[in-house]
Amino acid sequence: MPGGQYTNLKSQAVSLELGDRFEEVKQNYSVANAMLGNIVKVTPSSKVVGDLALYMTTHHLTEQDIRERGHTMNFPDSLKELLRGELGRPNEGFPDWIIKAVLKDESGFTEFQKKFPERAEYTAYLSWLMYPKVFEAFYAHYTEYGQVHYIPTRTFLYGVRPGEEVMVRISRAEGHDEQGNKTLSFDLNGQYRRVKVKDKNVQKQIKTNPKAEAPNHIGSPLMGKLSGLLVKKVMRYT
Repeated sequence: MPGGQYTNLKSQAVSLELGDRFEEVKQNYSVANAMLGNIVKVTPSSKVVGDLALYMTTHHLTEQDIRERGHTMNFPDSLKELLRGELGRPNEGFPDWIIKAVLKDESGFTEFQKKFPERAEYTAYLSWLMYPKVFEAFYAHYTEYGQVHYIPTRTFLYGVRPGEEVMVRISRAEGHDEQGNKTLSFDLNGQYRRVKVKDKNVQKQIKTNPKAEAPNHIGSPLMGKLSGLLVKKVMRYT
């Protein structure tokens, strides 16, 4: 328990008439901390652990009680805010069972990930908490059209003028064919399209055979390997 919180927690316990049970409050603080996954305890996360400890002490609750009857309880708002992700979120997340017990049918971060799987990062979750309607409209547009932020703003808003060329920087393509071309796949006006783009930094790897172009060349109708020359030079005398 952080030292600064110790005195604050004791003052809270006294105000709740739990001063004579402060040893029990401290024991419940340790239990509450373990229930939340031993989170980093700084302001305000440490206060949430203390609020849960006080709640457990006031109502004579154990961890088992919360596991079995948590869905019937009304927990402190600070605990709900923490489990929703409003105060931050540890890398490993919170235990699933306590999220279900405390939030019930509310949409915590886990539920957000299920609802918006293609943008399940934590920063997107914060955007949804602050501007839910705006984020839902953005997500619908994102799932239909993809990463439109690559498109220049004027082109995105007004389209391409006749004869206009627009350069769009996209992710680096991997691999190329024998002629040094890379294949670009995309959807345009609802149609799936594939075009080959010449990579000027790649040398052609395809081998070509010389053609019979000179007067003394003899072409072969089929590909093969020359195994021997069955003619020889003959001297003529006149």
